[in-house]
Amino acid sequence: MVKSVNDTNVWVAGIHWQTGAGHKILLHWQQRHFQHFISADLLFEIVRVLRQVLGYSDEQLYDWYWLLLTGSTFVAPAVTPNVIAEDPDDNKLIACALEGHADYIVSEDKDLHRLGQYQTIRVLNKQAFLRVLEED
Repeated sequence: MVKSVNDTNVWVAGIHWQTGAGHKILLHWQQRHFQHFISADLLFEIVRVLRQVLGYSDEQLYDWYWLLLTGSTFVAPAVTPNVIAEDPDDNKLIACALEGHADYIVSEDKDLHRLGQYQTIRVLNKQAFLRVLEED
């Protein structure tokens, strides 16, 4: 089974807009077509963006918090590597992927894409990850 860590930008696109690659990835996740890993840092960032940027209500946030928590494999990375100096916040995605032995980090973040790969973990954008899911 394909294993991934999806960045906040992927989740927000999938949750907030009912079209596009982000939403299609969300549908694949709901149907358990891939294993998704999440950490407390990543979960809280998704909720923060949904609240502060998009104005989601407490009830909507609660629902998404529990869906993401129970539909993903929760990991607690012991170490966060310092791989991306330009945006150290991106390192939490790498830490989560390492802890979960993920195949992919799915993101639209330019710093992660410049990295391209870390150890065996490939960085893909939403469209490329969607192709992986549709081929699997």
